Amino acid sequence: MPERSLRRIIKILQGEGHCQIGKLKRSTLLRHFNSIGLGASEMKKLKVEGSATRRFVKNGKNKLCQEDLKYGLYIKAADGKIKRTYMLAFIDDATRLVCHAEFYDNQRLPVLEDCFRKAI
Repeated sequence: MPERSLRRIIKILQGEGHCQIGKLKRSTLLRHFNSIGLGASEMKKLKVEGSATRRFVKNGKNKLCQEDLKYGLYIKAADGKIKRTYMLAFIDDATRLVCHAEFYDNQRLPVLEDCFRKAI
């Protein structure tokens, strides 16, 4: 995402545990980008023109929680049938903390309620 600033990229790397807080400097990151051909002029060429929308983020932890569902692996059930699994996850919008995530064998309402109860 070329529209991200160096400062934002460093915060993401620190948040994901790829580097220690305060250790990675903007100049170091820029030097690495330049070494792989992604200097400032190349990044400007990659930017999408006319994009005025911003990502929505609710300020303050525990103010908004979002649920996401992803398709999981196929498993062999006890009766021998092959079933698809589904991963449900509740994520705090401000901190991106995964409150709870679990794999289920269906997408019905009781599964959503169970995951939500565990997230709370």
